[in-house]
Amino acid sequence: MREARKNIDELGRNNVSIHESDDDLSKVSGTFDFVLSKIALQHIPVQHGMRMLRSLLNRVNSGGGAVLDFSVEVEQPLRKEFQYHKYRLVRLLKGRDKIEPPMKMHSYSLRDLLREFDDCGMKDISMDIQKHFGVVFVATISARKP
Repeated sequence: MREARKNIDELGRNNVSIHESDDDLSKVSGTFDFVLSKIALQHIPVQHGMRMLRSLLNRVNSGGGAVLDFSVEVEQPLRKEFQYHKYRLVRLLKGRDKIEPPMKMHSYSLRDLLREFDDCGMKDISMDIQKHFGVVFVATISARKP
């Protein structure tokens, strides 16, 4: 949160809100024109992430939008797990891995994500699908119609 505030201040932005909260976003009040979560939700266990997704989408104003990133299920979960440990080992051998504990990647069901977007009234959805290190990532752009 401190880093986000520093970046906002350096950019001279005064129209940005930062909210720290729990899985249900119970400390967040109000609605927003735009909600962004970039390369974060894949590090949150799916059950918690889906609750956060619902809370985030339910806070988007009419006419507002959301950009959210997820990793989605892959057909070869053991291969994904192997690649993760291989990546960590290479970083350790190069002396560049100081992440303790290591960040885990969690894969969401694309079907469950789309159902949640629909249930929350986010009808206009666009997806960008990419593959990195054997993991499929989906960046979603969605809007709530006015």
